[in-house]
Amino acid sequence: MPTNYFNGGRPEVKNEHPGHSQIVYVAPVRWFDTIADVVGTMGADAVSITDDHTFIAAGVNKEPGGGFIELYCTPNTVQSSGANSGDAGSLVAVYKKQMFLPGDAPEMQQMLEKLKNEDLIVLLQDPISGKYTQYGNAIVQSHFDKCDPVSGGLNSGKKGWNLELSSPNRYFYNGAVTVMA
Repeated sequence: MPTNYFNGGRPEVKNEHPGHSQIVYVAPVRWFDTIADVVGTMGADAVSITDDHTFIAAGVNKEPGGGFIELYCTPNTVQSSGANSGDAGSLVAVYKKQMFLPGDAPEMQQMLEKLKNEDLIVLLQDPISGKYTQYGNAIVQSHFDKCDPVSGGLNSGKKGWNLELSSPNRYFYNGAVTVMA
């Protein structure tokens, strides 16, 4: 018996423009009051989130809370990719996000030192449609694989942080994006 993966034929090609906005939204899972879940279990509903995430108030449990941290990355450095990992019959997806965060300051280093061992929810924004792709959920989150300071030479290169995150899940987030004050 044939299996109908697409609930009615070939899906329409949408959102084929490459790239992401230079702003990456990151929040530790412990800052959330509620993490919205997917709409349903079939078709596009299985990877779509329409409800808003809510955050604990700043200061609760001595946490900054209040929303996502905005990371302003160098334009055209935010990239994402995905690959399968594992043995045949038990393959799982691994989604990677790479970016370059320019600059170096004590506050930036301290923030990244704290974030690099956190369970995270990450949002990337499409620069054309303005829609968000979410990596991580309430059960399985994104994590930093790399958080490396780099510096070019005196007359060339760049100074900042090479960041790479990975996640076993990816969603289309259509809720509100609350940013930390």
